[in-house]
Amino acid sequence: MLFVACSTTPVQQTWSTPLYPVLTRCNKPLLNIQTNEDLIFALETTELARALCAAKVDSVIKIQEQQNEKAR
Repeated sequence: MLFVACSTTPVQQTWSTPLYPVLTRCNKPLLNIQTNEDLIFALETTELARALCAAKVDSVIKIQEQQNEKAR
């Protein structure tokens, strides 16, 4: 059995797509360590890169948690 209906009323989609931030790859600093000063710089640079990457992950987790709360 086939059912067909025509209408002039536009169909409204009620999809709810979670909006995630545009993610980019986490930077992995390339470092040339030859002195103790270079080592200190490398540590600071690596810590900054890790913190920025963690912030990206945290923002996605926060959005997912908000979506889960709305779904309940």
